Formats: sequence, structure tokens, C-alpha cells
Amino acid sequence: MNIERLERESSKWWNIFYKHNQGNFFKDRNYITLEFTELLKSAEKVNPVLLDCGCGAGNAFFPLFEQIPNLTVNAFDFSSVAVELVKVTLHIR
Repeated sequence: MNIERLERESSKWWNIFYKHNQGNFFKDRNYITLEFTELLKSAEKVNPVLLDCGCGAGNAFFPLFEQIPNLTVNAFDFSSVAVELVKVTLHIR
């Protein structure tokens, strides 16, 4: 398989990955506010907005929702399957 084909068909491969693994492959990144302490500090003053490029199943931003209730997230991913997983998780939480 060549690089050009992998790039051209990246959404296909990510969809296959998420169909096999669902949201179980990556763990929630509960440490993220420890790494980015300015998120918590700024949330006290303004309504923060996060852009998550390549959000996958939302493992980075879902833990942030729990700690920053006024957080707005704009997220996208190559995989439509991953995006559907995020939508389902949003309805469950």
C-alpha cells in the first residue's frame, strides 16, 4: 500500500478502525487539565472554546466537560464512525 493511497483513503481506514474498536481503544484523558492548567483558570473568567482537530471518540474533551461545565467544543474527525460515537456519548452523558 502506498502513502498516496493511505492519504486519499484515510477516512475509510479510520472508519474501519472505529468500527472494530468503537470507543474502547483510547482511554479518557483525565489528566488533560493537569497538563493545560490555563483551561481551568480561563474558565473562571470567560466561556472557553476548544477546537479538537481529530477528536476521535472524544476522549480528550469529554473529561474536560466534567471539570469545565461552560466549555464549548468544536470537534471534527476524518472518521464518520468516530463522529457518530461522539454523538451517541453526548446523548448518554
